Amino acid sequence: MSPTIVLEVETRFEEEERLDEFQKGVKHLCERGITKVPRKYILPALERPILAKKDDATSFKLPVIDFDQLQGPNRVHALKSLSKACEEYGFFQLINHGIACQSIVDMIEAGRKFFELSFEERSKYMSKDLRAPVRYGTSFNQNKDRVFCWRDFLKLDCHPLSDVLPYWPSSPTELRQAAVNYSEKTRFLYLMIVEAILESLGLVETTKDSDENDSDDHIKEISRWDLPFESMIRPSPKLINDANPRRYKDTDFASFIEYIASHEHRSKNFLESRRMS
Repeated sequence: MSPTIVLEVETRFEEEERLDEFQKGVKHLCERGITKVPRKYILPALERPILAKKDDATSFKLPVIDFDQLQGPNRVHALKSLSKACEEYGFFQLINHGIACQSIVDMIEAGRKFFELSFEERSKYMSKDLRAPVRYGTSFNQNKDRVFCWRDFLKLDCHPLSDVLPYWPSSPTELRQAAVNYSEKTRFLYLMIVEAILESLGLVETTKDSDENDSDDHIKEISRWDLPFESMIRPSPKLINDANPRRYKDTDFASFIEYIASHEHRSKNFLESRRMS
């Protein structure tokens, strides 16, 4: 047997032994002193993203929405830009959102300190339950992902705060306060943006005041405001007629979570899976 083949067999054997280690996350692997990216994190060549050509990248313009404009005398123009971004892109960048830089910095630093805790402390929040109010994990769905994403995450449910706060990590000590402050501000922003989107669709007539260091490590704070699991999502009857018939099945958020946790999402996205034949 050639040395090359022996090396390949040994490498595969080593990585089989590490399968349990992969479940513990990227941070744990790095703390163990790995010197190369394990095969578990490498997509097959045919599944790897294709880099955009330089000309394509330079011609792409990210839709930008100015939150100040939505709150001022230019609201009508800003609503048109918002409607266009939602219709043509499905996403947009929000500027002048009003969340203080210090709130963002505090949240990032609290998150960084959590990931600097020992694995024993972090692992207290590991769960296979996608609905858990607090969930620490790795990849996207480590229970089913064939190839792992090179990331670890801490997910905190943030609403209603009175119900979920007792489940949040008690270490680091500043995490709870930073996350409460950040979640309250992002929730207010979310409600204002949703109201603006509804207005751009003509579903509301007027706006109302709402009641509501250098390193190779990167920390991202992502706020995702979801519907309750049991809430059914369907089009308004006012929007359905012979000229504009129903195109998708009724669904709920629980079905969405279960779908993206399955392997089926690799062949088609969730929206396509709900399309009526």
